[in-house]
Amino acid sequence: MSAPRGASRFSLVEMLVVIALLAVLASLLLPSLQEALETAREVMCRNNVHRLMTGFLVFSEDHGEQLPGNYFRIIEDPGYSAEEEYKYDWLFGPARAFAAAPQGGTIFPYVDNSAQVFRCASLDVEPAGSGKGSNGRYDYATSSALCGAKIARIQVTARLLIGAAEVSGLPIPIITEEDSANWLNTSLEGSHGGLDQMGRQHRGAGVYAAIDASVHGSAEPPGCSSWNWQAQAPSGAWVTLGTWFVKPAYVPWGWWNQQ
Repeated sequence: MSAPRGASRFSLVEMLVVIALLAVLASLLLPSLQEALETAREVMCRNNVHRLMTGFLVFSEDHGEQLPGNYFRIIEDPGYSAEEEYKYDWLFGPARAFAAAPQGGTIFPYVDNSAQVFRCASLDVEPAGSGKGSNGRYDYATSSALCGAKIARIQVTARLLIGAAEVSGLPIPIITEEDSANWLNTSLEGSHGGLDQMGRQHRGAGVYAAIDASVHGSAEPPGCSSWNWQAQAPSGAWVTLGTWFVKPAYVPWGWWNQQ
């Protein structure tokens, strides 16, 4: 049946022009869509870090106003003690097995037993050795120097030393996003210390939580590590947050309180 007189039909050329225009519009809109998606993922990540830090604070209320322990607590005192189980790793608990995290950690009950809180939405799960992405269990770490630190003995701000320059007045990073290389190579634990670097998965920066549960963007440029951060210890002396061991043992529970 022929089309009625006066009815308009797309020619092949016109259809190709429309398709080309739609492709151009899609290419223009795609970066904006990706930016919006990353913004949403960063908001989710910030919420995770805030929830974790809130869990830390509630934990401290139940345990002498002290922050939870980390992996080096297990190394320093590998003997299991049910009476002091709360002192063990916030991710692994008294175990030393990667597969125990985060469900076996001391903080898990304080975040409503939600494993999703420990994962950054911007990171896909990648195999060990890839140097990028997530290990699939956790994407956050806590300062090893503050294992068992009393809340009242932690100053609000720290300083970041970058070569000869100093950036002062920064909130002390308690819970941080770490660089993916730390998670997927040799450091499958949640202690932020030594040469560990902050993550840069959110448009070149990571996020971290301060002692008041506020969340901040990382000011750490490439090449820095926890050794570049300093905070005032209870004695008033400036102590590096990169101190992850004290010879001959690793940082013990409550080490910060004696500095």
